[in-house]
Amino acid sequence: MSFPKFLDAAPPAKGLDRITWPAANVPARQLGRLGLDSIVVATDGSQSAVEQARTAPEIANGCPGRNPPLTLGETAARLAMLRRVVALEGAVPLLAVAAVSIGVGFATCAMFATIQLEHPLVAPGAEYYLLTAAGIAASLGIIAATFPLLRRITGPDVARNE
Repeated sequence: MSFPKFLDAAPPAKGLDRITWPAANVPARQLGRLGLDSIVVATDGSQSAVEQARTAPEIANGCPGRNPPLTLGETAARLAMLRRVVALEGAVPLLAVAAVSIGVGFATCAMFATIQLEHPLVAPGAEYYLLTAAGIAASLGIIAATFPLLRRITGPDVARNE
């Protein structure tokens, strides 16, 4: 998910009245059939003005607190948190499978060495740990490399509300 590109360039203190909003590529005759996606309210940025701007849509929605109105900063913070969660969703299974695989590998080697070869298990050298760490780091790098693609294909600018 990504914040709309025209808002990325806007500094946080920039007023909505100074942002050039992109034109929609929708013929005027189709506007009546489109649903409402969002309402943008410009305020002076004070806490009381922001809370007043939140109250009217919450009351009109009929379910206060269910889908609370958000400021641009709150929306950006939620999207950043979602990106971190997506990163964990890719990293946690990878690390869990790596830990289980390492444990099973050591257990298998221990059984084979002691039963078949009648030798005690010897800890692997530094090369093993370096190769394992490099493999895990490369896998995490591949996961991280997919984030720009994920941002491009799941961002609000490509979502369709039809």
